[in-house]
Amino acid sequence: MRYLRNIWYVVGWADEIGRDLQELRILDEPILFYRKTDGTSVAIGNRCPHRFAPLHMGRLEGDNVVCGYHGLAFGTSGICVHTPNANGKIPTRARVKAYPVAERHALVWVWMGEPERADESLIPDLSYLTAEDRHRVQGKTLVVDAHYELYTDNLLDLSHVQFLHGDSSGLDFLDPMRHGIEQVGSGILSKFEYGRALPAGAFRPFVKDPTLRGDFWLHIKWDAPAVMTLEVGFRQNGERAFIAKNTHVLTPVNDGQCRYIYCGTRDWALDDEEADARVRAWHRKAFLEEDKPMAFLRCRSDPGAAHAVRHDRPRRGGVGASSASGPDRLSRGRRSCSTAR
Repeated sequence: MRYLRNIWYVVGWADEIGRDLQELRILDEPILFYRKTDGTSVAIGNRCPHRFAPLHMGRLEGDNVVCGYHGLAFGTSGICVHTPNANGKIPTRARVKAYPVAERHALVWVWMGEPERADESLIPDLSYLTAEDRHRVQGKTLVVDAHYELYTDNLLDLSHVQFLHGDSSGLDFLDPMRHGIEQVGSGILSKFEYGRALPAGAFRPFVKDPTLRGDFWLHIKWDAPAVMTLEVGFRQNGERAFIAKNTHVLTPVNDGQCRYIYCGTRDWALDDEEADARVRAWHRKAFLEEDKPMAFLRCRSDPGAAHAVRHDRPRRGGVGASSASGPDRLSRGRRSCSTAR
């Protein structure tokens, strides 16, 4: 399949990349990730050009990767810097692809397109992840057996929350819902707002009266290719009860799998381990026990479903698209909130 290329993809959390050699497949390309001795992240192709052995089965010598098959060594630029054979003469074609890498907001990002077009200013603003006045509860990166566009569709269409996550969300079927979509910069903001809702299950211990209904909202912002920030808020008697910001990122592994990077952040109970445990329990139930099986079964029941939301028109804004996905079909410009029927 075709993917957006000239754009940043999230590899995973920064603390998931270390001095060990890791092969991660992104956009169906095998990539080797590791850190230099100075801590900088590196990404190069994972197939030795000599006999196509996987480089992650070799070893690190300083900042160079030594192939475990015939001993060729490759530097961080992907160029072979040593060969034990051929009298030390290095063939000019003895190199692997090198990928631009960036670290921002506690995440490692890789640029999958033309290296000269890599611009770190294009990385979406997720600065709330490392803000001093917020606490992050981070989940381990998952590999999910579902197309990344189906998962994107699941996250952006949050009308499923009161049905699939009814018990954990605290919503019931009587809550009136208003929905609106607007364009924010190069991204899209999808807003779901509920009146007469109970506070979400994970947050009930942090409100004055967990039995008092109020205004509940889910605002999710999408940036290409699949970087999403979900704001969850609740207000009782016109006063703010809580606002949480959660990160959901999907990176294609191949046509049938994706990497799912997620976490929750809050600006209250910053050092409360019990609050952390409640959030982790909610993540486990909502993402692993409810969303994940549903996305998998959707793919299995209709393997072509994801392709129905894709079109081949280049995306506006110079994102270098070879295909575009989900939210571009949702809105052109701005829509006002209207009550769902």
